[in-house]
Amino acid sequence: MAATRQPPAESRRNSWRYVHVEDNESEALLVEHAIRNAGYQPIMRRVETAGELSIVLRQDEWDFILADWRLPSFSALEALRVATHEAKELPVIIVSGTVGEEVAVEAVKAGAHDYVMKDRLVRLVPSIEQALRELAERQEHLRTRKRLEQSEEELRQAVTVAGIGIFRHKQLTNSLYWSPAVRAILGVGDDELATVARYIDLIHPEDRVRVQAEMAQASEVTGSGLFHSMHRIVRPDGTLRWIQVHSQTLFDGYEGGRRPYRTIGAIVDITKLKRTEVALQEIVTRFDLAVRGSRDGIWDIAPDPHDPFKGDSPIYFSPRMKEIMGVDRSYPDILRTWTDLVHPDDRESMFDALKRHFVERAPYDIEYRIVRPNGECRWIAVRGSAQWSENGQINRMSGSFSDITERRQTEEGLHEASQRFAVAFNEAPIGMAIVSQEYRLVRVNKALCGILGYSEEELVGQSVFSLSPQDDLEKNVRMFQDLVAGQAASTDCEKQCFHKKGHVVQVQVSMSLVRDLADMPQYFIAQVQDITERKAAEQELMRTQLQLQQAQKMEAIGLLAGGIAHDFNNLLTVIIGYADLQLRQVERPEGPLAKNLEAIATAAERASWLTRQLLTFSRHQVLMPKVLDVNKLISNFEKMLKRLVREDIILTTRLDATAPFIKVDPGQLEQVLMNLVVNARDAMPNGGHLTIETHSFIAEGASSCRGMVLPSGRYAMLSVCDTGQGMDAETKQRAFEPFFTTKDAGKGTGLGLSTVYGIIKQSHGFIDLSSEPNYGTTVTLCFPAIAEDVSEEVSSQSHGVTLTGIETILLVEDAAPIRELMKTVLEAAGYRVYSASCLQEAVQIVEKEEQPMHLLVTDVIMPGGNGVSLGERVKAFRPDIKILYVSGYTGLEGANQRILATGGQLLPKPFSPSTLLTKVREVLDGGPVAGSQIS
Repeated sequence: MAATRQPPAESRRNSWRYVHVEDNESEALLVEHAIRNAGYQPIMRRVETAGELSIVLRQDEWDFILADWRLPSFSALEALRVATHEAKELPVIIVSGTVGEEVAVEAVKAGAHDYVMKDRLVRLVPSIEQALRELAERQEHLRTRKRLEQSEEELRQAVTVAGIGIFRHKQLTNSLYWSPAVRAILGVGDDELATVARYIDLIHPEDRVRVQAEMAQASEVTGSGLFHSMHRIVRPDGTLRWIQVHSQTLFDGYEGGRRPYRTIGAIVDITKLKRTEVALQEIVTRFDLAVRGSRDGIWDIAPDPHDPFKGDSPIYFSPRMKEIMGVDRSYPDILRTWTDLVHPDDRESMFDALKRHFVERAPYDIEYRIVRPNGECRWIAVRGSAQWSENGQINRMSGSFSDITERRQTEEGLHEASQRFAVAFNEAPIGMAIVSQEYRLVRVNKALCGILGYSEEELVGQSVFSLSPQDDLEKNVRMFQDLVAGQAASTDCEKQCFHKKGHVVQVQVSMSLVRDLADMPQYFIAQVQDITERKAAEQELMRTQLQLQQAQKMEAIGLLAGGIAHDFNNLLTVIIGYADLQLRQVERPEGPLAKNLEAIATAAERASWLTRQLLTFSRHQVLMPKVLDVNKLISNFEKMLKRLVREDIILTTRLDATAPFIKVDPGQLEQVLMNLVVNARDAMPNGGHLTIETHSFIAEGASSCRGMVLPSGRYAMLSVCDTGQGMDAETKQRAFEPFFTTKDAGKGTGLGLSTVYGIIKQSHGFIDLSSEPNYGTTVTLCFPAIAEDVSEEVSSQSHGVTLTGIETILLVEDAAPIRELMKTVLEAAGYRVYSASCLQEAVQIVEKEEQPMHLLVTDVIMPGGNGVSLGERVKAFRPDIKILYVSGYTGLEGANQRILATGGQLLPKPFSPSTLLTKVREVLDGGPVAGSQIS
């Protein structure tokens, strides 16, 4: 069936479209003319059969149908049926001249709108207009009813969805109706009787009196009848619900007065709403408390949508934010008051961040400085987020404002601490690593890379288990697990690791676990020490027992040397002194007596060398640094050095004439040369070449020369090179260790190179050892150049020094033979000598004698005191007296510093008479202090 068609709006004005069922075209044109005469512009389609009518009605839209009562093959009644089938709402008007009133009645009963006789066409147009008006009214009524039905359905659905319950109360019959939704809200069954009393019973006791009063007030005849209440009910099952009730009571007039006769209302379950309100209020309360108690400030702004940066846009500042800004509560709450406080250097970046947030919606999270009105600068962190409308405009923006000045200061401190930690970590002398909870290396330092032979890039990311033998896997895992389980605060074990080159390295690993504040594991810290050499030494301990015993003997000798040096040097002084005196009195220098005396003196000199070497080991030797020509010292000592080597060793010296002067103890430097030459000799059992060379070297900046890092300056270099067996890397590394030797038991003490090393370091020099197996060994010594002029000293040595004098000398020596020897020598040289055997006797002489005393010559070690203390006391009485200390072993802590403090000089024992006289003359004549050192 075709859809119902509504005539177009214009057809109701001056244009009609209709179908005319008529077999006579002239009759149809006559009807059309009558319509035109009435002022309309009709569009007509004439049909003669039912089929044509059906097709025409389907193809187009029409306003009405005109039909002749009877056609040869068609009739008006059949036209009505077709019209009803195709377009049942189109009015059908019968236009005919062959029927009477009874037929007209039948046609109207069949559904025709009207019947018009052809000879009375004046009624046609009013009949059509009436039919169209009635059609329009029916269609409007139909649409209105459909809208009403739709509204009722929507209301029903809305009430159902919203959970709104409906109730009706008829006061005249006291009947109450609850809709199913009301019963669901109240929690009552369908079979329970709905009464006002039952409802009142369900009201919460705390709300009941109030609600009853509100209900009574709504029922007063003088009132409006409106009832609005929000209260609680207690369901039969005990659950509590919040409801909202709205109702209207209707009144009527009865016997001249008003009375309520009907109440209609709705009930809504607002329990969730109340819970939401309570939760929202709690949130608001918490927010308010948080804002008041927070260290952060809160801000909120409703910017101008056309100009978000408009300075006078209103903004909310929380009290804490104003406190951070350093302003009082009266400070204007506009945007400009905030931006004006931003540090000028940070203002551009702040606005850029805002623009990116507004345009690109990038996060607004920035840190910058503000300058308070009092000039104080503070660091702040600002976070915020804007709210955009559907058209992209900014509705508002809110955020927080935190003072992070202390945090920034802490971060700067932490950054510095982190840098210091990084330096300490990387430069630590032991291997260090940070290990993740997955047992992988996260960070390693240089020392660990050196131990394992890998670069940092190669180690980071490796599993720690891949660096150890698989046999240690279980032990390694257990070590980590014990730390995580808290069974140990740290672990310490020895294990093996693979070196990059393939060999095994013995290491000692100390492991600890770092936890966070919640005591959760974070990472492990490992300290790794290479103990390969130590383990090798432990394994060879039994094989080196004899060497150790020998070293212990030599160490004991070194310890004893200091104790016996004093007496031994006293004896040597007497022997050397009297031998020298006797030699001077011998009439025949070439005779047997002279030779015997020379032999005695030579033996004593050798004994003094032995004492000096022993004192070197015990670190009680007396150092007498002098400015000297190293080339001259080597030339003078060369003859003796050649006597130390065998005939199959060729000793050659290559001396650089430009080598500068140095300041060192000549005897100690000769000792160094002797030790190096002896070591070189022993390294060439089958003969070879031994070369002693000197060079001049200038270091610029921190220069590296033959393995030595030298400060800027000029240096004299001395090297001893042999073509012997050489050393492997392990031997070379330990060459300077005390008591370490590669010689067979009984053939070496292990003191040679260690003595060399100690002397060089005490003399402020540098030493390097270069050696390879079968390619010999070169030891290089480097001494700072001395700019002092030694021409005067050389001249004095060349032309001699006056050894006589007439000054008065106080001589203090507890050993009688030495005291008598020194007195004899000094008096023979013309000096006036007072002698004392102890400190008390010397002090008495100083206090008693009124004659001037020019020089105090005192032993350092004496019973009941020491010469240094005596020198200090004598200086107190006679400030101008000069002091010469004599000793082969001071035995005093800080003796050298105290000697220098008194302005004294030191003459080591043993010494010859000429040496004594030379030193006395030097001190009396005010010669330079030699800068003696006692180690």
